[in-house]
Amino acid sequence: MDVNIYRGSANTSIENYDEILFDRHIKLAYDYRDYFNAFRQLKHKISSVSLWSLADNNNTWLNQSGRMNAPLLFDPQLQHKLAYTGIVDPLDKNYGAGGRARAALELI
Repeated sequence: MDVNIYRGSANTSIENYDEILFDRHIKLAYDYRDYFNAFRQLKHKISSVSLWSLADNNNTWLNQSGRMNAPLLFDPQLQHKLAYTGIVDPLDKNYGAGGRARAALELI
């Protein structure tokens, strides 16, 4: 699956992480929510889901040639992003620790 902040008309290169528009983070969260809802429906047919890393940082091959990408669940300071919330608890409006912990327990 191609999970990234560039798609459709939103394909202009972004050079710095802080310049990524908030709506792109929201779209990414919806993508992760939808993917993981599908994975949950297939839980009897799949045994795991792997991501290539946890955080958006300069150590990824996706950040090259002046094009910053942010496809992962945590930002460069290891703070969870909306993408994380989209997986763990998409209905948690406050993104609080209690909601994340409750949802994580429900996944086990």
